[in-house]
Amino acid sequence: ILKMLSDRYQAKKQKQFDVADEMRDELMQTYNVRIDDRSAEWRIDTNEYAEAGANELTSEEREYVDAKLKVRFNLKRDRMYSEADAIRDELAE
Repeated sequence: ILKMLSDRYQAKKQKQFDVADEMRDELMQTYNVRIDDRSAEWRIDTNEYAEAGANELTSEEREYVDAKLKVRFNLKRDRMYSEADAIRDELAE
């Protein structure tokens, strides 16, 4: 992944934008790597979450939260931020 990111950077530097875009698309399709050129950051998209800290949730509540988080992840990926925020707010209560 790092090699591909470096090669993509070089392609952009050489104004080979079509090549850079193809590399961006390949990184997303193959490795779920999202690139934000404005902030010069990249991340691997995943819908997996881990619990942090102690809690007293039942197994049913954990399953419910996990399902909601997966839906929220997909909404955010699809840029449906209002719907994703509604799930966030629901879970925060």
